[in-house]
Amino acid sequence: MEQASVSTENGQEDGSREKGIWTHSTEQTVLRLNNAARRISEEEPKLTPSLRASRLSRLLDISAEIQRDSTPLPPGVYVPEPERAPSFDSKVRELWPWLQEPEIEEGDDWDEQNDPLQARMFPSNPEFKQIDTDMRRVAEATTLYTRSAGYRYSRLRKIFIGLAVLALVALLIDTLLLSVAFTQKHGQTTRTSFSPSLNLSQSSAKFGSLVTVHLRNFSSSTQVFLTRDIEEQIAAKPGNPIQVNADGSADANLVIDGSWDPGSHTLQAEDIRSRYTANATLRVDSGPTRPAHFDLDTTSLDFGTDTQDANTTKYLNLKNDGEGSITWSASCDQPWLQLTPSQGKFSSTQKITVAAQRSNLSPADYTGTITITTNVGMIQHIPVKMTVAPLPTDAGPVLAITPAVLTFTAVDGYTDPDDQFVQISNPGSQPLYWTIGGTVATSSGNGGFVATPDPDKNWLSAQQTSGIITPSSTSIVRIKAHSQHLLPGTYLSNLIFSTSEGHSALNSPQIVSVSLTVQRLCGLSLNTGSLTFNAVSGLQNPVGQSLTFTANSSCLNYPTISWSATSSSSWLSLTAKSGQLRGVTSAVTTVNVNQAGLAPGTYTANIVIALPQSTQSVTVTLTVQAPPPPSAPILGASPLSLNFSATPAQPTPPGQTVIITNPGNSQLLWSVSIPASMSSWLSATPASGSLAPAQTGQVTITVSASALTTGTYAGQVQLIGVDKNGVAASGSPQTVGVNFSVQPPCTLSPPPSSSVIFTATQGMADPSPQTQVITASGSCNWPVGLNVSITPAASWLKTSAPALTLGSSIQTVSLTVTPSIAGLVPGIYTAQIALTATDSASLALQGSPQSFQVTLNVQQPCTLQALPSSLAFTALAGQSASAQTINLNEVGNCSRPVSWSVAGDAGSSKWLNLSPLTGTDAGTGGTVSVSANASQLTPGSYTGTLTVMLAGSGGASVVGSPTTITVTFTVTGTLVSGTVLACPVSVCDTRTLAGAKVTLLDTLGNTVASATTDASGKFSLPIYLPSVTGYTLKATGTDSNNVTYSGSVLVTTDGKTPLSLTVNASS
Repeated sequence: MEQASVSTENGQEDGSREKGIWTHSTEQTVLRLNNAARRISEEEPKLTPSLRASRLSRLLDISAEIQRDSTPLPPGVYVPEPERAPSFDSKVRELWPWLQEPEIEEGDDWDEQNDPLQARMFPSNPEFKQIDTDMRRVAEATTLYTRSAGYRYSRLRKIFIGLAVLALVALLIDTLLLSVAFTQKHGQTTRTSFSPSLNLSQSSAKFGSLVTVHLRNFSSSTQVFLTRDIEEQIAAKPGNPIQVNADGSADANLVIDGSWDPGSHTLQAEDIRSRYTANATLRVDSGPTRPAHFDLDTTSLDFGTDTQDANTTKYLNLKNDGEGSITWSASCDQPWLQLTPSQGKFSSTQKITVAAQRSNLSPADYTGTITITTNVGMIQHIPVKMTVAPLPTDAGPVLAITPAVLTFTAVDGYTDPDDQFVQISNPGSQPLYWTIGGTVATSSGNGGFVATPDPDKNWLSAQQTSGIITPSSTSIVRIKAHSQHLLPGTYLSNLIFSTSEGHSALNSPQIVSVSLTVQRLCGLSLNTGSLTFNAVSGLQNPVGQSLTFTANSSCLNYPTISWSATSSSSWLSLTAKSGQLRGVTSAVTTVNVNQAGLAPGTYTANIVIALPQSTQSVTVTLTVQAPPPPSAPILGASPLSLNFSATPAQPTPPGQTVIITNPGNSQLLWSVSIPASMSSWLSATPASGSLAPAQTGQVTITVSASALTTGTYAGQVQLIGVDKNGVAASGSPQTVGVNFSVQPPCTLSPPPSSSVIFTATQGMADPSPQTQVITASGSCNWPVGLNVSITPAASWLKTSAPALTLGSSIQTVSLTVTPSIAGLVPGIYTAQIALTATDSASLALQGSPQSFQVTLNVQQPCTLQALPSSLAFTALAGQSASAQTINLNEVGNCSRPVSWSVAGDAGSSKWLNLSPLTGTDAGTGGTVSVSANASQLTPGSYTGTLTVMLAGSGGASVVGSPTTITVTFTVTGTLVSGTVLACPVSVCDTRTLAGAKVTLLDTLGNTVASATTDASGKFSLPIYLPSVTGYTLKATGTDSNNVTYSGSVLVTTDGKTPLSLTVNASS
């Protein structure tokens, strides 16, 4: 069902028409019921209580001949009127009084006399039965007997009762629907689609006006963010975001204050849950619009002097000193000069980050240029300079980061953009201990706000936040941008790289600036947000108006987009209700109105055009004027829709003519009125005129793009007609809708990323290709050719094609960049890819050429640094050799932590000691203590094998693993033994001294070892002696006769050869 708002001619609301088509539906039902009742009542007089046979031979009917005049009453006889039971007709008339036909007063010649017809005698019951029997007999004889009239009477009565019941049901349903209609707020339009919609209480406003926003069919109890134009937030009451009711509806009020520029504004309402977007257009009529004017806060940039590998960043503020919006793109002519974002659109201000990257540059002075192209004014050139100083000769760890900026692009509500990578290098001489200290969000000045209950949630993160990099090594950090909880806009943030606590490094800290642009979902751009029709009751309908819509830039990645259009009232129709959009082609549907059945007044309805994820509402106003007096003039105009297209700095498009007619019967005086907000670009000539009856005239509509930025502008030219007395003419005013598309010049946009980084490991697979999306847009002579070149020539780098073509329907093309590491040694390789575009007329596109840098970092595979091939230990038998240390370090692209283990072979298990046996290396290295123990060994040479094994995280291989180390162990020492002889009176013979104590003293008289002789007088010291000189071996004992003996001998050993001594002990 539909609903429309209606006002009568005198401005008062018509009670019967207040609910629009609801009342029409009720009236139509009652009217049909009346007609049915009248038809039945017309049949009832034909029914008589007598029986009749159908299809009998024709009977002579003399009832028409029986008149009062032809039926004289016998003289002196008075017959009173017989009493009759109430007839069915009278009962019907009691129940349905409107069936009573108005009676016509007639003169009766028989007044005050007896009516001869009343003297007629009706048959008695027996006579009636006899007549009926005779008639049946006749009918049977002719085989044409049918049901009696009484049966037909019963059938018609049943039919009538059925119709009455159906009518009552229809009235009940209409009553319920009508009650719903009366509960709706006056002036709102009922939606005809289940898609979310945004409708405004008025399509135009002035400063100070209060506009009500009606949200319908959104997710239950969700929140809806309301923005306008280029993601500018709106101050709404009771608040923004708007809390939606459980039924998916909500209302909010907007005060049109000085922050709203004159002109057309697009309002967007986005459901943060479903990301569905509803749009509507509001025109602010408060003075002329000022053209957009692009300005910069600086005319040059100086990054000063800093050492190699030190990056410097600065902000560049773009400003619009006028009204409207500015579309811009920027490019750099040097690979060390980088910026983010590289393109965008803003209304007031936008901040971009410019970085000077000193990595891989030799000490020198450098200059470059930033070129900014906009859709307004001249191209801006910003000179840039910087100086690179050499690294100190005694530099310890050095922090080097590339690239200095990152650029992410995502689509609202879709998956997060692909991850990007930052390379951390250490060109210094000591290990670098690095960390990411945090992320710092900054305002871009170009919309963008968080659509999440947790506004502190950070949209930027790093997969790894700390690590250690050995000298001359690099590490790759994956950077993620989380866009799914963000609404459309541009976001800026900084990654701060520095050294870990307790450590320092040259060039610390370093900043990587990151931008994230969240693009709107695929939506529509319409030639107008409102349509106005004027009709005169009783005359033909006004001519239709064209509604043109085009898919926005977010739709370019879709080959086709399906659309559908619905209207909210039965008097409003569209010639095309669905279709498909391809690329940037436009779709057109004609909007028609039908005033049939509408009372004079003003009617408002909506057209909703729906895409899969967005809707666009168009307000349609129909004014039905009362029929004019016969002598009044009538204003007519055709066409009521005009379309213009132009490019800035190009010739103005020719004017278009609107025919004005006067089908009335007196002179028509007409004039032109244009809103002040459109007067800077829209004009009409002549501004006034007059037309005689049945005469036609014309007015020429012209446009100018000199004061406009690129975009689509909706204008209105109002034709006002009056008669010679100044009284408004019927059909006045007539509104001509003007759609003016100001197209940008044919422009080559910068690639999404100014730098592409590849990382690979020597000897491993090539890195995956990366794709840059190249876009050309604007007023181009299609097709556009794109030439791709690589400088300097690099055999390791290839592109998907040396030349590409962009067409009018698909204005984007993908360029795939593929590196190859075959034959490359570890190191950093760079090249520049230049993009040069020309149109079919061989004219260079604005913004051409564009370029981006490609960096290939070929890393050394994770490699175990060289270990000693052998270890040698020496120890005195029975003792342990001093421990030695093995340092385990890896260089190259390692998957950390690296796990390691050490083990000895079976033959060395008795004397080889290792500690610890396993460990992990997160970048600081590992140590293993190796020792040899001769406690169980006799003097001699021993050989063993030590095996070292390493594996990266997840089992990644490490070059040089496993590796073996040969370990030799030399055990030294002299074993001293001998015999103690008993020599009485200094005469020694062969007698030995059993039980004698033998003591070895060093040169200081300290006891080194001792032993006791056996029964044969023999001894053996329990230790091995190294090479010694001047030691004394002393023996003391008592023989069986209790005679005491003592003696000594000097000991000299070589630490290798066993020594056997004889000690002569004297009594």
